[in-house]
Amino acid sequence: MNTKALLNKYPTLEYKFFKENDTYILRDIFVRIKIKEYIKNNISVYEYNRIGEEFENKLENFSFNLYDDVDQHWILMLMNNLLDPRFDVGVDNAMLSNILSEKYKGFAYEIKEQDGFILKGMNILADCPTTERNGKHVCYVTEINIPNNYLVCNNNFLELNKKYTAKKIDEQTGNIIEGNVIVDNKMLYINAPHHYLNTKTNTIIDRDIFFTLEKSERQVVSNYNYEFFGNENKRRIKTLNKKFISNIQSEVTKIIKQEKV
Repeated sequence: MNTKALLNKYPTLEYKFFKENDTYILRDIFVRIKIKEYIKNNISVYEYNRIGEEFENKLENFSFNLYDDVDQHWILMLMNNLLDPRFDVGVDNAMLSNILSEKYKGFAYEIKEQDGFILKGMNILADCPTTERNGKHVCYVTEINIPNNYLVCNNNFLELNKKYTAKKIDEQTGNIIEGNVIVDNKMLYINAPHHYLNTKTNTIIDRDIFFTLEKSERQVVSNYNYEFFGNENKRRIKTLNKKFISNIQSEVTKIIKQEKV
């Protein structure tokens, strides 16, 4: 059963447009179907497969590889509770790289000391190897990560262990908000900590607890690793055994026609 054939089985509704006084026959696309949880969790009817690069991030291509039919991708969506066939199944490594390069622009600086306010949107005047602003360059604070104790700037001109003043105009009052900050570590934002992990209990912990643990019991999960392995988990999906496809199609047809299953 292809997607068009499936939609054609949906019940119809009469819909009147009062201005035109015409009646139209429409498909009731608000009918919803799902595979029962006990079936989706029955290991005898499914196995896990990875949607690899060769399928170009398309469930249709993956469906053809499994079932010799591109139009059975809706069964894969039902089996895995997928809503968006483009991104719910992850993306290939090239697309992931493009997404992350846009999402994690700039450089992360670990905060050593600060006083006053350090906020997103502040400007920090830093030495610059050009003649801009009389040898100065504005570093724009694009993000403040309080749990992991770092700020993110759009460039790498901040020097370590040097005191800087950050300023921002309050949009409501017009007053200048400012604070001072000293940073002591610099890295690409993509490599900065996303969270800290207790490897013994496999639980997320805060930064202060992290440094009390033995090195063998703790792990820093970077933004890149968090995104990469999250994407890999999406690419590993449940696939229904081919011999059960006809059963699913038959029951779906009955449900849509409001017959007893």
